[in-house]
Amino acid sequence: MCHLDTYCKSTYTRRIANNECVRCGAQNDSSLRKCTKCRGLESIWRKNTRDRRRDQERRYKQSIYDQRICCHSRDSDTKMNRPVVEHSYITPSRIRMLRRLQRNKCLYCNQTLQVLNRRQPDGLTVERLRNYLPHNSDNVILCCHQCNVRRIGNKKNIGKTNLQIFYDIWCKYKLSGVPTREKKMDPLQREPLRFQPDIIV
Repeated sequence: MCHLDTYCKSTYTRRIANNECVRCGAQNDSSLRKCTKCRGLESIWRKNTRDRRRDQERRYKQSIYDQRICCHSRDSDTKMNRPVVEHSYITPSRIRMLRRLQRNKCLYCNQTLQVLNRRQPDGLTVERLRNYLPHNSDNVILCCHQCNVRRIGNKKNIGKTNLQIFYDIWCKYKLSGVPTREKKMDPLQREPLRFQPDIIV
């Protein structure tokens, strides 16, 4: 631990114990940890930097959208008393993989998804294919907020199993033009590596 960190923590705890303002060190005039003057200055700073802080918060929320989806899904399942099984529950990596497989498009209306405000009609949401099951990895797909709210999946997925739905997603992904990897080349040869059987004399 840095010497400065230790000094700051000890100063902070000492000022709290002496009923002083934790910011300026003056005698505190209320039961709060900061004096009236420091609270006023902090309020002015918050008002002046509101736009910058809002943009920072939006960028941060965009960068961790997958983790937030997992937390919100878990909260929803807990609230509705759906059993949560850890080893089969959705993970941030599963959500990112689904987003790549679906080419960042809604499964039903093919609209491009965004994560800035997921409650907008084109916001990225997780839909459960079988509504009586929790948000398990094999029970969720990505769709826009509008299709999720309208329950479009209940009409389009009639008679399909989850495996058939994921197979359709995979077929769309393959048909959309996935670049194929070139064959590995031996650095000493110009032709691709091949099996060469032993010559029998």
